[in-house]
Amino acid sequence: MSDLILWKNQELQKIKQDMDELLSCFMRDFSHPFPHDMRTGDPKLITFENKTSFFVKMDIPALCTRSLEVTIINHDLIIQGNQEISPAGPHGPTTQSFSFRVSLPGHIQEQGIKAIYREGTLIITLPKKSMPKPRRIQVIIPS
Repeated sequence: MSDLILWKNQELQKIKQDMDELLSCFMRDFSHPFPHDMRTGDPKLITFENKTSFFVKMDIPALCTRSLEVTIINHDLIIQGNQEISPAGPHGPTTQSFSFRVSLPGHIQEQGIKAIYREGTLIITLPKKSMPKPRRIQVIIPS
Protein backbone atom coordinates (compact mmCIF):
# COMPACT_ATOMS: atom_id res chain seq x y z
CA MET A 1 0.00 0.00 0.00
CA SER A 2 2.87 2.41 0.53
CA ASP A 3 3.41 2.46 -3.26
CA LEU A 4 0.07 4.21 -3.84
CA ILE A 5 0.18 7.92 -4.52
CA LEU A 6 -2.67 10.29 -3.69
CA TRP A 7 -3.35 12.54 -6.68
CA LYS A 8 -4.34 16.03 -5.76
CA ASN A 9 -6.68 18.30 -7.76
CA GLN A 10 -3.73 20.45 -8.90
CA GLU A 11 -2.03 17.40 -10.44
CA LEU A 12 -5.18 16.39 -12.31
CA GLN A 13 -5.66 19.98 -13.51
CA LYS A 14 -2.06 20.02 -14.80
CA ILE A 15 -2.68 16.78 -16.74
CA LYS A 16 -5.87 18.28 -18.21
CA GLN A 17 -4.00 21.44 -19.27
CA ASP A 18 -1.23 19.35 -20.84
CA MET A 19 -3.76 17.26 -22.77
CA ASP A 20 -5.64 20.40 -23.93
CA GLU A 21 -2.36 21.89 -25.15
CA LEU A 22 -1.41 18.65 -26.93
CA LEU A 23 -4.80 18.48 -28.66
CA SER A 24 -4.60 22.15 -29.59
CA CYS A 25 -1.15 21.66 -31.16
CA PHE A 26 -2.41 18.61 -33.04
CA MET A 27 -5.46 20.47 -34.35
CA ARG A 28 -3.35 23.47 -35.38
CA ASP A 29 -0.77 21.34 -37.21
CA PHE A 30 -2.95 18.67 -38.85
CA SER A 31 -6.38 20.15 -39.32
CA HIS A 32 -8.36 22.87 -41.07
CA PRO A 33 -6.60 26.22 -40.53
CA PHE A 34 -9.40 27.51 -38.30
CA PRO A 35 -10.71 24.63 -36.12
CA HIS A 36 -12.52 25.19 -32.86
CA ASP A 37 -12.38 23.25 -29.67
CA MET A 38 -13.94 19.80 -30.13
CA ARG A 39 -15.78 19.76 -26.83
CA THR A 40 -19.54 19.67 -26.99
CA GLY A 41 -22.20 21.09 -24.73
CA ASP A 42 -23.15 24.62 -23.81
CA PRO A 43 -22.16 27.22 -24.76
CA LYS A 44 -22.22 26.51 -28.50
CA LEU A 45 -19.36 27.88 -30.57
CA ILE A 46 -19.08 28.20 -34.36
CA THR A 47 -16.44 29.73 -36.60
CA PHE A 48 -16.81 31.14 -40.11
CA GLU A 49 -15.15 33.63 -42.42
CA ASN A 50 -15.70 35.98 -45.34
CA LYS A 51 -13.18 37.70 -47.64
CA THR A 52 -12.04 40.22 -45.03
CA SER A 53 -12.48 38.62 -41.59
CA PHE A 54 -12.71 35.49 -39.47
CA PHE A 55 -15.60 35.26 -36.99
CA VAL A 56 -16.18 33.34 -33.79
CA LYS A 57 -19.81 33.21 -32.65
CA MET A 58 -20.68 31.81 -29.26
CA ASP A 59 -24.15 31.51 -27.74
CA ILE A 60 -23.82 32.16 -24.00
CA PRO A 61 -27.24 32.54 -22.42
CA ALA A 62 -27.32 33.79 -18.81
CA LEU A 63 -23.71 34.99 -18.97
CA CYS A 64 -22.24 36.59 -15.86
CA THR A 65 -20.89 39.51 -17.92
CA ARG A 66 -18.26 40.56 -15.38
CA SER A 67 -16.63 37.14 -15.68
CA LEU A 68 -16.18 37.20 -19.47
CA GLU A 69 -12.55 37.25 -20.64
CA VAL A 70 -11.37 37.08 -24.25
CA THR A 71 -7.61 36.85 -24.83
CA ILE A 72 -5.22 35.93 -27.61
CA ILE A 73 -2.12 33.96 -26.68
CA ASN A 74 0.20 32.98 -29.54
CA HIS A 75 -2.18 31.58 -32.19
CA ASP A 76 -5.02 30.76 -29.78
CA LEU A 77 -8.15 32.72 -28.94
CA ILE A 78 -9.27 31.89 -25.38
CA ILE A 79 -12.81 32.62 -24.21
CA GLN A 80 -13.57 32.16 -20.50
CA GLY A 81 -16.36 33.08 -18.16
CA ASN A 82 -19.24 31.95 -15.98
CA GLN A 83 -22.88 31.41 -16.80
CA GLU A 84 -25.90 30.86 -14.56
CA ILE A 85 -27.24 27.33 -14.88
CA SER A 86 -30.12 27.53 -12.42
CA PRO A 87 -32.37 30.30 -11.14
CA ALA A 88 -31.49 32.14 -7.96
CA GLY A 89 -32.32 30.08 -4.90
CA PRO A 90 -31.82 30.77 -1.21
CA HIS A 91 -28.04 30.79 -1.72
CA GLY A 92 -28.10 32.75 -4.99
CA PRO A 93 -27.83 31.46 -8.56
CA THR A 94 -25.73 28.42 -9.43
CA THR A 95 -23.00 29.20 -11.93
CA GLN A 96 -20.83 27.10 -14.19
CA SER A 97 -17.49 28.18 -15.59
CA PHE A 98 -16.48 27.57 -19.20
CA SER A 99 -13.30 27.91 -21.21
CA PHE A 100 -12.91 27.52 -24.95
CA ARG A 101 -9.73 27.63 -27.00
CA VAL A 102 -9.86 28.35 -30.73
CA SER A 103 -6.75 27.89 -32.86
CA LEU A 104 -6.34 30.91 -35.12
CA PRO A 105 -4.79 30.97 -38.58
CA GLY A 106 -1.49 32.84 -38.74
CA HIS A 107 -2.79 35.72 -40.83
CA ILE A 108 -4.84 37.70 -38.30
CA GLN A 109 -4.46 41.47 -38.11
CA GLU A 110 -4.28 42.34 -34.41
CA GLN A 111 -5.51 45.91 -34.86
CA GLY A 112 -9.26 46.02 -35.33
CA ILE A 113 -10.23 42.88 -33.41
CA LYS A 114 -13.72 43.39 -31.94
CA ALA A 115 -15.75 41.41 -29.42
CA ILE A 116 -19.42 42.24 -28.89
CA TYR A 117 -21.81 40.50 -26.47
CA ARG A 118 -25.47 41.21 -27.17
CA GLU A 119 -28.67 39.32 -26.32
CA GLY A 120 -26.90 36.13 -25.25
CA THR A 121 -24.47 35.94 -28.18
CA LEU A 122 -20.77 36.81 -28.29
CA ILE A 123 -19.38 37.65 -31.73
CA ILE A 124 -15.65 38.16 -32.16
CA THR A 125 -14.44 39.68 -35.43
CA LEU A 126 -10.81 39.03 -36.39
CA PRO A 127 -9.70 40.96 -39.51
CA LYS A 128 -7.49 39.12 -41.97
CA LYS A 129 -4.07 40.45 -42.89
CA SER A 130 -3.75 41.25 -46.54
CA MET A 131 -1.57 38.61 -48.10
CA PRO A 132 1.05 39.68 -50.63
CA LYS A 133 0.08 38.88 -54.20
CA PRO A 134 2.10 36.13 -55.86
CA ARG A 135 4.69 37.40 -58.29
CA ARG A 136 7.02 35.68 -60.61
CA ILE A 137 10.74 35.98 -59.93
CA GLN A 138 13.13 35.78 -62.83
CA VAL A 139 15.93 33.28 -62.36
CA ILE A 140 19.32 34.37 -63.66
CA ILE A 141 21.55 31.60 -64.92
CA PRO A 142 25.10 32.80 -65.51
CA SER A 143 26.82 31.36 -68.57
